[in-house]
Amino acid sequence: RSRELPNNCRRARMHSYRCLHFHQILRMRGQRGFVCAILFFVVLSTIYYLLLYGKLVSSAGGWKDDEYSGLIKWELSSEVQRPETLLLAPHQRRAAPCNTSIPRLSDGEGTATLTVALISNNREGSLRRLCDSLLAADYASLGRFFARVDVVFNLEASSNSGVVAYARGFEWPYGTKLVRKRAKQGGLILAVSESWFPSSREDYGCLLEDDIEVSPHYFQFASEVLLALQREPDPRVIGISLYSPRRTETTNPPERFDSSTLIGKLMGPGHHESPYMMQTPCSWGAVYFPAHWEEFTRYL
Repeated sequence: RSRELPNNCRRARMHSYRCLHFHQILRMRGQRGFVCAILFFVVLSTIYYLLLYGKLVSSAGGWKDDEYSGLIKWELSSEVQRPETLLLAPHQRRAAPCNTSIPRLSDGEGTATLTVALISNNREGSLRRLCDSLLAADYASLGRFFARVDVVFNLEASSNSGVVAYARGFEWPYGTKLVRKRAKQGGLILAVSESWFPSSREDYGCLLEDDIEVSPHYFQFASEVLLALQREPDPRVIGISLYSPRRTETTNPPERFDSSTLIGKLMGPGHHESPYMMQTPCSWGAVYFPAHWEEFTRYL
């Protein structure tokens, strides 16, 4: 994503910026002030033109159409002066910390922490079902990558006494338990984005909304993927999804999405359950890496 302002906002800021400095320049007297004012408007107009219609050029001699670094490449539309498409750059050209920070330890010497962030409001029955599925999961691989699994209940200000009582009384045998309740209603976006922040470079976050339940193999799957990324780091990977989308929520209207059929067509019928990469993160069950989550919170 880009944090650039839309053109109408950019024009408004340019205009206020121009007026501010013009007022200061008017205080200057004589020919010097007049010349400075002319030069100021020439430079400002040039910058304004380049921002709207031009292309950014690197100091090393410019971008070539088929060569670019970083995560994204913008293509400008001649009809609408804004970024039209977003393309993923070749991962070998991206200089990102990403999962290269995954601790490299021998199998069986895991020191990392998995923090399971439970996001809930007033659905006590659903929350109980989710917690029961967490307790029933297989943690035989505990110690291979993760040393412990902590649980954090993130409750809304409007959470009723039954939900609060259940969270307080919940017993978790694989690590610590923490109950957090908002003093002021935050809404879904804040409930998710503030449900976890890494306490260290070895603290991974598993975000779970209360209307789902986990597979008995969720912990083993996450551990195996992280161990594989230890052996072969891939800077494109920012997390591990525990959920396969059923529709594309980035189209209007949403369209049906069947990953098994798609992967089967691309790789053959024997690979319809193979893992795949997707650029749509989700809070319906995913493990996120600490370096990327910090980057995300800075963006917010």
